[in-house]
Formats: sequence, C-alpha cells, structure tokens
Amino acid sequence: MEKNKENFRVMADALSRAIGRLIEAQDQECTRIARELHDDIGASLAIVGFDLLNAGKPVSGSPGEKHPDIQRLYEKLQEIGSRISRLSNQLNPPMLKYFGLAKAVEIECKEFSEKRQIPVSYSYDNFMVKLDPVVALNVLRVVQEALCNAGKHSHATSVTVKISATSAGLTLAMSDNGVGFDVEQTNFGVGLGLITMRERMKLIGAEFEIWSQPGQGVKISCRAPLVQPGTVQTSHS
Repeated sequence: MEKNKENFRVMADALSRAIGRLIEAQDQECTRIARELHDDIGASLAIVGFDLLNAGKPVSGSPGEKHPDIQRLYEKLQEIGSRISRLSNQLNPPMLKYFGLAKAVEIECKEFSEKRQIPVSYSYDNFMVKLDPVVALNVLRVVQEALCNAGKHSHATSVTVKISATSAGLTLAMSDNGVGFDVEQTNFGVGLGLITMRERMKLIGAEFEIWSQPGQGVKISCRAPLVQPGTVQTSHS
C-alpha cells in the first residue's frame, strides 16, 4: 500500500511538472507575440502615424529632406500588414480553412525546407474526407513541432512526412535521419516538445507513438479520428 502511494505521488509530481512546463511554454509564446505586436508593430504604426501628419513636408533642420510621401507610407503599411498576417498565421493558420490539412502541411514542409535548407519528402493519400477543424489544427501543430525538433535538436539532413485519411481516421507518419535521442532521458527543449505533441493528440482522442535512439533518428506515428471526441455532427438532408 505504501509503495502504491509513493508511486502515485511520483506520477502526480511528474504530471504537475509537465503541466507546469506546458503552461510556461504557452506563456512564453504569448509573451513573444505580445512583445512583437507592441514593440515592432506598435512602434511601426506610431512612426507611420507621425509621417502621415507630416507627409511630404520638409524635415525640420534638414534642408532638402522631406518626410515620406503617401506612396511610401502606403508601402510601409503593406509591409506592416504582412507582419501582422504572419503573426496571425502563427495563432490560427488560415491555410487550414481555405486549403485543408494536406495543403497546409505541404506549405509548412516547404517553408521549413527553405528556411532550414533541409530536404523534406512529403506525400499524402486520399484526402477527400472532411476533418474536424480542431483535429486538423492539432495535427498541423504536431507537424510543426516535429519539424522544429528535426531542425533544432536532431540536426537532421532529411525529413519524411506522410499523411493519409480514410473513413476510419487519419494517419500521420514522420521521420528524420538526425542524431536521435533517448526518449526516456530528454533535455528540456526536446522533452517539452514531446509533451506538447502527446497532449495535443490526447486532446483529439488520437494515438501517439515516438521511437528514437541515439544516432538513429526519430520516427513519429499518429492515428487520429476525423472528428474530435464529444463533437456532435449534424447532417443535412
């Protein structure tokens, strides 16, 4: 009995630490976006506002120099709009709504490959089924996290991503040829990513498996339902 209590206490402590790390990661991400909105976007808009009040006028104390004209201010506003759109995409990617999961994952793989200079082999099968938006979003987040780990921690030189869907559910398979790691003894960065992925899959009632050994890369497998558990589907006749 005492041993069971001790095991329960250890498990509870581990769960508490994991939840704490997840909350900390979410807080850090919210802080980063808030800081970028305030320091970057906010400051840029303030400068554009000042320039609008003085558009085309001579700059005081600088003979021959003028404040930006309306055309240049328009170009600045377009650039600010692009930055706001990028931040918005990080919170809720619009490509899911307009293009679906298969295309969203393709775009994510392409952007990762261009940024990290790491080839990504991507394929998908039979994606005519309709996915619950919550399921699609969480699967995309798992792909993003796994790609991040491949580039940041695994130091992979190639990544493979495959998704398929049938009426029975959705399957995601990812692998890389990186340095790998001991799944049971991970550092904070990798460990937090694994916890996040597991929790996301648990949220949508999906199965999540990861395999890795030092020097042997990483393999991830997810099997998710098409609809989040507890979601009520309506049919139209």
